[in-house]
Amino acid sequence: MQYDGEQCKLCGGKPLPPPEDIYGQGGGLPLNAVNALCYLLGPITAVVFMMWPAHNQQRSVRFNALQSLLFFVLYMSVLFSASMFVPLAFREPVIRAVQITGIVCWLYVMWRTFQGDKVIIPLVGAVAEKNS
Repeated sequence: MQYDGEQCKLCGGKPLPPPEDIYGQGGGLPLNAVNALCYLLGPITAVVFMMWPAHNQQRSVRFNALQSLLFFVLYMSVLFSASMFVPLAFREPVIRAVQITGIVCWLYVMWRTFQGDKVIIPLVGAVAEKNS
């Protein structure tokens, strides 16, 4: 598209907003909401926002989507390990503790991300930062 300031040279109409304004006043979702939505349904919303062309251009969206995906994989592997390798007498309380901890961490990260903060989860945040 060729445009000079406020008017397109080809069609005479208004140009599209620049990519950094796509989340602003143009009717799109705010960037902090998109980042928080990456965590909402775990790997489902993470993959959706990684594949959605309107959102995967933003580094913060790619970071949060990848971190959400990796957090879910880590959480499921810890939960599976606890159910397989913890002795039967301690299995139920350990699984409940892992579940409660995972839910609290998930809600905390989603809330802080919605507030506009960058939360780096230990073990998976560095990988997500490097690959986003």
